[in-house]
Amino acid sequence: MKRLILLAVLLIPVVSLHLVAQEIDQKNLDKLIQRCKTGHSDALILAKNGQIIYEDYFGKQPTKIDIKSVTKSVTNLVIGYLVTQNRLDINQKVHEFYPEWKQENKQDISIRHLLTHTTGLLDSDFSLVETAPDVVKLALASDLSHPVGQYYVYNNKSVNLLVGIIEKADGRKMDKLIEEEIFRPLGITDFNWPKDSTGNPYAMAFLKMYPKDLLKIGQLILNEGEWKGTQLINSNWFDISFQPGADFMPEYGLLWELLVKNFRFVVDDAQIEKMRAANVDNDFVDKASSMTGTYYGYGAYYKKVRETFGDDFGQIFNRRLVPLELKLARKESDGVEGYAGIGYLGQYLVIYPEEELIAVRGINRYEGYDWDSDEIPEFPRLVKALID
Repeated sequence: MKRLILLAVLLIPVVSLHLVAQEIDQKNLDKLIQRCKTGHSDALILAKNGQIIYEDYFGKQPTKIDIKSVTKSVTNLVIGYLVTQNRLDINQKVHEFYPEWKQENKQDISIRHLLTHTTGLLDSDFSLVETAPDVVKLALASDLSHPVGQYYVYNNKSVNLLVGIIEKADGRKMDKLIEEEIFRPLGITDFNWPKDSTGNPYAMAFLKMYPKDLLKIGQLILNEGEWKGTQLINSNWFDISFQPGADFMPEYGLLWELLVKNFRFVVDDAQIEKMRAANVDNDFVDKASSMTGTYYGYGAYYKKVRETFGDDFGQIFNRRLVPLELKLARKESDGVEGYAGIGYLGQYLVIYPEEELIAVRGINRYEGYDWDSDEIPEFPRLVKALID
């Protein structure tokens, strides 16, 4: 459903909370603000019903912030624009743009696989990707480590291949395209998009922009691609983007994290029987059987995995399960509540569509950065508490 919102109010610096007093929980707002303060945040902006209700830079001047992997979620908008213009179809195979991939299993990789981190391509250490002279060529040279479309494996390297596909489909570099077709209508004029040495803008990270401009991107999404009466991106694109993936990735859409209810890992008899039927060795199956149960969240699940299989569980799973296209646990949830672009260090663009609530949190890297206090992994939950 379209949301008719007065976009001009987004330009108001700060609006008194009494305007939405019946909707925002003041106690939880105080808790959110305090947590962002102790987390050395450089920006916190909240908007409700198209209206900024809180804006804080914690005694600092507003600056452009490297939004890290939230850049991936912004890249989603470029793909959506090209789909709207009928220049791309996300089910197209990558080899249609790069014929050298029409060989062996790579010929099955589609643009959708790039958007969902399910290409099966081997990822590289981030520093290798960051320093590569040509990130597109680096991605093209990658080997497969998993079957195509069978596993979600977060992959910075493969995402950068979208940059080359975008240029081949449109003729413009990705940063130029988004500047002219999306940022300019939104009034975003001051941003920095770093490039590799051959001129490819990174799709994986590094876009620097003002937090208030990132809020505009959130508003564009709430408006389902419409801005001041102009449909920049077809509304259907957002239905596609926020559709959960297969049973192994209900918490991820197309370069967006999905904020789901009661996300959990389930190890049950059905999973164990699949292993026995595939003749997985008895020692592994016995250990897997000892994990039978439901685990809410990544922390609880991987704590138990490490206790059961050791710190090298990833290598063990790759030997025992991946060749057989099996998984230890099944992922489940009770539906999608919101969406989030999430970046390294604790960059957040959080959107709860039904409540028309947007939250932006930004932090610049500083000497002495403390993961325990500064990343704020609970940020989406603290934002949701504002309207629960």
